[in-house]
Amino acid sequence: MLATVLVGPNVLASDGSRQMTSQGAGQIHSQLERRVALMSKELDLDAGQQDRLRELLQRQRKDILQLWSDHALPAAQRVAATDKIAEHTGDAVRAMLSEEQRKKYNKARSPELAGAPRPSIDDWQSAGKHE
Repeated sequence: MLATVLVGPNVLASDGSRQMTSQGAGQIHSQLERRVALMSKELDLDAGQQDRLRELLQRQRKDILQLWSDHALPAAQRVAATDKIAEHTGDAVRAMLSEEQRKKYNKARSPELAGAPRPSIDDWQSAGKHE
């Protein structure tokens, strides 16, 4: 008999594998559609752009889940790789946008473009320490 434990939208089997529950899949689909709807409204995306955005976000999620499932990779390397995936997705989103849409996207999505420095891993770790 295979024991299972619910882990968010996943089921963790006794062999350590994760399997998506139908409820979890519904939550993920709903989150994805909310992101597509929000970005569509903010950027005035047409139907083709919405479909492409949906594909890009699904791919990003798949790549990140695959990356974080690889426990042989140290967490710091997974964080850096996650940033690369997000950067690649952002580049792909920008590539599908018109110039006017790209300006809106960059303004809303990138603190670096607004002059704010991005916190490093060290900044995040030290923020949790109380001295």
